[in-house]
Parts: sequence; structure tokens; C-alpha cells
Amino acid sequence: MTDELIMDLVAKGDLDKLTILFEKYHPNLFNFFRKRGHQVSACEDLTQNVFERILKYRTSYQVSNSFRAWFFRIARNVEVDYFKQQKIN
Repeated sequence: MTDELIMDLVAKGDLDKLTILFEKYHPNLFNFFRKRGHQVSACEDLTQNVFERILKYRTSYQVSNSFRAWFFRIARNVEVDYFKQQKIN
């Protein structure tokens, strides 16, 4: 089953399927943030925030689009929001 089809099931309410995507992508996502210079604790938080946003915006996912591209777009947006929050504090 492709990532796109799994995400489509998540979007339709089968939230347990997100575990499959989490197991597959969380190491890569953590490393994505780590390579961008974030501390380990920040990487953990950012990774969690990405998956929270996936749940929040799951109905906006369109199966005709690449899951990976959508996923990393969310990751970049989470990182931008993190930097904005750091400037405020």
C-alpha cells in the first residue's frame, strides 16, 4: 500500500493508519530537523508537532498529490512557526 493511500485512509477517519506513516517517517523527519541545526529536544518537539498537524489537517490531503511532498511542506511550516516563536520569547 502506498503512502498516499494510507494517508487517504487517515483523512477518511482511519487514524490508526497514521502509525504506519509515523514509523516510516519519524526517523527521517527527526534527522531532517537535526541536520538543520536544531538541538535533540527541539527535534523531538518539532517531529511531534508535524504529526499533530497531519492529524489536524488530514482532510486537506489530496490523494493525487505526493504524500512525501505534503509531509515535508508541513515540516517546513512547523519549523518556520518554531523560529517565529523563538523570536517572541
